[in-house]
Amino acid sequence: CNPSNTGSGNMTLNPGTYTSISNTGSGTLTLNPGNYIISGNLQNTGSGGMVLGSGNYTIGGNFSSTGSSSLKLGSGLYTTGGNLALTGSGALTGAGVTFFTQGSTTVTGSGSMSLTAPTSGTYSGMLIYQPPTDSKAVALTGSGGSTIQGIVYAPNSPLTLTGSGSMTVSLDIIVDSLTVTGSGSVTVTNYSVVTNPNTVLSRLAMVE
Repeated sequence: CNPSNTGSGNMTLNPGTYTSISNTGSGTLTLNPGNYIISGNLQNTGSGGMVLGSGNYTIGGNFSSTGSSSLKLGSGLYTTGGNLALTGSGALTGAGVTFFTQGSTTVTGSGSMSLTAPTSGTYSGMLIYQPPTDSKAVALTGSGGSTIQGIVYAPNSPLTLTGSGSMTVSLDIIVDSLTVTGSGSVTVTNYSVVTNPNTVLSRLAMVE
């Protein structure tokens, strides 16, 4: 099953297994809360919007949001087997979200952007996780008013932080290399100390 919302109408889907899901018109595609398995791509393009209810999303291909469309993410785990590319100019919001990616990660907030990690549970504090076997690049770009809070764990990947205005983020960063660039300023505050002291970074472990 590969539903595609085209034109100006709206569409609503329920949890389940899909080949691919796309929203390409000016309407809104809503996925009700629950667990989804998508073997291919999850795509949001055009000028409409996509609303993903709280739950767990396992995406075998790419997860992308481009164009002027908006994307609202419910709390949960978003596992992507391909690339994560949230680069649209519409609003991008998500509270209590964790991205587990196995490709490259590009998140751009040229419109309003607010992404925050969970503050409790198994993935408390974890915003972006790329396993050590993944060395593909991570890029976070924000403008004035952008909110990004959580842990970025990509130990073998380069991270680029770009601020086109004054961008203030609350992050703990574990990466191979860090580049800060852009025409504005980027201010980073310590996430696990300032924002959420109950993150996975606060847990002690003995390693032999």
